[in-house]
Parts: sequence; C-alpha cells; structure tokens
Amino acid sequence: MKARLTAAQLSISRMPDLKLVRLLRGVFAASILIPLALFAIVAWEGHREIYRDAERAILRQTAILYEHASKVLQAQELVIEQANDRIRGLPWAEIRSSAQVWSDLKRLAEQVQHVDSIFIVDAQGRSALTTRAHPSPEVDFSDRDYFLAQKAGAEGAFLSGRYVGKISGRPIFNVSMRRETPGNTFDGVVGVSAFIDYFERLYGSVAEPRDGAFVSLEKENGQVLASFPSAAKAAMPLIQRTSEDEGLAYVTDRISNTSFVLARRKLPGFPAYVVFGMDESFIEASWHRTLWRWGLLTFLSALGMSLATGLAFNRAKKEVATVEEWKRSQAALLTEVERRQEVEAALLQSQKLEALGQLTTGIAHDFRNLLQILKGHLGIAKARAREDRARRAISTCESAVERSEKLVQHLLAFARRQPLTFELFDLNERIPAMRETLQQVGSNLRVRLELAKDLWSVEVDSTQLELVLINLVANARDAMPDGGVVEVGACNRTLQPNEREVAGDFVELWVRDYGLGILPETLGRVWEPFFTTKGAGKGTGLGLASVYGFAKQSGGFADIKSEVGAGTTVSIFMRKGAGMQVLDDVDADLKKSGDAVLPFANRN
Repeated sequence: MKARLTAAQLSISRMPDLKLVRLLRGVFAASILIPLALFAIVAWEGHREIYRDAERAILRQTAILYEHASKVLQAQELVIEQANDRIRGLPWAEIRSSAQVWSDLKRLAEQVQHVDSIFIVDAQGRSALTTRAHPSPEVDFSDRDYFLAQKAGAEGAFLSGRYVGKISGRPIFNVSMRRETPGNTFDGVVGVSAFIDYFERLYGSVAEPRDGAFVSLEKENGQVLASFPSAAKAAMPLIQRTSEDEGLAYVTDRISNTSFVLARRKLPGFPAYVVFGMDESFIEASWHRTLWRWGLLTFLSALGMSLATGLAFNRAKKEVATVEEWKRSQAALLTEVERRQEVEAALLQSQKLEALGQLTTGIAHDFRNLLQILKGHLGIAKARAREDRARRAISTCESAVERSEKLVQHLLAFARRQPLTFELFDLNERIPAMRETLQQVGSNLRVRLELAKDLWSVEVDSTQLELVLINLVANARDAMPDGGVVEVGACNRTLQPNEREVAGDFVELWVRDYGLGILPETLGRVWEPFFTTKGAGKGTGLGLASVYGFAKQSGGFADIKSEVGAGTTVSIFMRKGAGMQVLDDVDADLKKSGDAVLPFANRN
C-alpha cells in the first residue's frame, strides 16, 4: 500500500501546473498591450510628422508669396520712378491738360498687370492726373495717409493703408513717392494704385480653406492690405514682438480661443509682412484622420491576436481545471486511503489487544485459582506451624501470594474482566480529596490541579480510578527523575463522529508531565501488556495497560500524546454520567413545554 501511495503522490507532482495558464495570460496581455504600444509610438511619430510637414508647407508657401509680393512692390516702385521721370520739370497746368502725358502714363500702367492706375497729386492734395480718366476729376486727397507721410518728408516709397478709392470706388492700396522742386521742397505725390482683389485671387489659389490655411499682406501695425479668406484677422498682433524679420510661430487668438501655426517674412523696404498660416485644429484633424486608419489596423490586429490567444487561454484553462479536479480527486483518494490505513491500524491494534486480553484472561483466571489453593494451604500450614522461623517463612509466602493477586487484578483490568463498581460522582470533589495521596507518590513532585468548574459527573469505579491516577502519577515521577510539576486536569468534551471512533459527551481526565517523553516508534505499543520503556526491574509493563482496560471497561477510551524532551500527556475519556443525561433530557422537555424551570443547584 505504501508503494502505491508513493507512486500516486509522484504522479500528482508530475502533473502540469498553472504555468501554461500564466504564460497564456501574459501572451493575451501582450497581444493587447504590444499593438497599443506600437499604436502609441506610431501616433506620436505621426503627430510629429504631420506638424513637420505642415511647418515645411507653411514656410514654403510663405517664401513663394514673399517673392511675389517683393517683385510686385519693386515693379510698382519702378513704374513710379518712370512716371516721375516723364513729368519732371513740367508745370502743373501741363500735367493736368496734356493728353500726351496722360496717354504715355496710361500706356505705362497697362504694361504692368498688377498696377491699376497711376496718379499724381499736387502739393495741396488735389488730383492732377489719373490714368483712370482724362482730365482728372477734382478730388481732394489731402487726408490720405500717403499724402500726409510724403508731405512730412517720407523718404523713398511709401506703402499706404487699405481703403476704398475715391475715384474707382473699389478696395485699393497705394505705393507712392514724393515729388520735389529743384529746391527739394515738397511738390506733390506720384503713386500707383493696386486693386486688392488681384492679390486676393492669387491668395485664394494658394490657400485651401479646407486645410484651414490663410494668407495676408499686412503692415506692422496690423492693418490688413489683402487677405484670403477676406475676413481673416490680422496675424501680426498675435505674434510676439521680435527683432526677426521672418520665422515660424505658434500663436493663440484669445478672443476666439483658436490656435494657429504662422510663418511671416518682412518685405524689403516696406514695413509690411507676408503671412501664411494654418488653423492648428485642421492640422490636428489631418492627424486624427491618419490616426483612425492606424487605430483601425491596430484594433483589428489586437482583436485577432487576442481572440486567438483567448481561445488558447480558455482551452488551457479548461485543461488545467480538469487537471486540478483530477488532483483534488487524487488527493481525496489519498486522504481516504490514509484514513482507512489509520482505521485498519487502529482496528489491528484493537484486535491485537483484544487477543492479548483474551489470552490474559485465561491465564489470570487459572493463575488466580492456583493462588487461592496456595493461599488456603498456606493458612493451614501457618496455623499448624510451631516454630517462629517456619511462621515467618509462611508469612513471606503469603505476601508473595498477595502481590500475585494484585498482578492478577491488573491483568483482568487490562482484559476488561475485572468486576467494577460504578458510582456517579463529581471529579471536582473526588480529585482534590486525592491530592495528598497523589503527592505522596513522589517527594520531588508538585501536583497541580487544572479542573474546570462546570465538570459533568461521571459514572465509574472510583477505586479503580484512584489506582489509575496513582499509576499515571508514578509514571510521571519516573519520567522526571529530577522532580517537577505534574498536572492533573479535567474538562468537558463533546466529540463528533469524525473526531474519534466514538462520539458523545465525555469528561476528559488527563495527567501531564514535562519529562523525557516517549520515542515515536514506541508510542504505539505503550498500551500493550508487559511492554515498558523503563529499565529492567523498574516496571511490570501493566500500568498503562490497566489504564487502557479501565477506560474501555468504563465505556470510554484512552489517549496518549508525547514529544521527546517536552513531556507526555495521558488522557482518559469517561462518558458523561447517565444520571446527568436524564436531568439534561428533563430540562430540554421542560423548556420545550414552556413551563417554568427551576435550576438544579447540584446534579451530582
């Protein structure tokens, strides 16, 4: 049986454990986390790449628009210089009336696409010539910013603000130069007008509204000359003050709470900038569109991997659950086998003790009959003896017979054939009365009582109980040659069927020493008659055997626990007295009937 148990236990230890399930859990988590991590990396890199592309596109478009605006303004300056050369030295009357001068300037304006008209204003701010009509309408331009700037002594070309032309009635801006007399005094203004819709058409072909792009030509003070969309706000006030004439900036309009990515470049010779920008939300939207594609791919890949791993995980989990169930059934089987082994061992021990008891009973009865014959003849011989020496010899023989009779009583107690006189009594009264007797067993011992206050009464032979206690205290004395404390205690115990071979209400009486203890290999034989752990001549081997027999004959059982070097505890389980049980039943019946119950003061 032991060989089979060992093989079964080894087979259990070799069964697969939960490592596979833990591994699949890790793979399942990785099938989700790794695609998510890759998605996060791709999303971050995609975000950076989207912004890098947007910045490159903004800078590239800004450079193109800068080149265009620079060439337009340079061409307008050239036209102004040529017009100024044409009228240099001419009196104002000839400028106003000469059809030839007007025709030459008209032809010059038509040669440049982005020049709408050439105009000349006298020193008082009155219109002297415009290529839009001849003769020029009488219009006062003395309030225009370009006239005031040139009159104040502005050097070089001046870029005006945006306004509606007084003659054309359309949105325009002007580039003008100062006309001077030979004495370098102010003598009017020569300039060109540019229609704003020309620039807005060009900007509309560059900026895509669906991309959130916008273009503007604006002055440093934030005045917009031309823009697309036409309702775009000035961008320069959003850009922090900087000494750089060009660059890229991320700005936020606090009014609309809109963020932009802007690039600007300052036009040479003019306090104006070309600005190209994009609404950052459109850049983010482009990133989101890319993100959706990557997210869908990540989701599908993670879903496929997790489904495959999940199926494998569930299958492995079921297999492991089956293995665990098999392990539990094997463990239960092993437990049952071990329990049966213990029961079989206990049954074998009981049968062995029973056989020894039967053998002992026969020997004890025959031996007692011989002792009775011997005792009777010794009495006759003693009565007839005349010499003291003979009488003393007969007395010695009688003492030997008495000791033999006690030995027979021990044997009959072990074999449960000793006649017992049962009586109901309380251990809380009987054992303290025996304390002095127990103390005399060993002068170097101190007997300590540990008795519960509410002990049930027991129904046993009090004389045999006293002899059993004396035997147990004597064994404790022999286990502690240097002396010590011997505990004698008792408590109530209710045993369930799964705890012991018998069940019910018991009073446990124990004797505990703190001596040498008993070796595990000999602990199972201590109840056998004539078996002793003491030295030769120091014990008969019938002390614990008689304890065992007394417990069995009294309807209970005996138990022993020992640890080498820590001591030994011998317990006698005696059934609760029958009288006590009857009183308990009466109590229970009275409580069920609801009648008033007076408590029993003492049930012993």
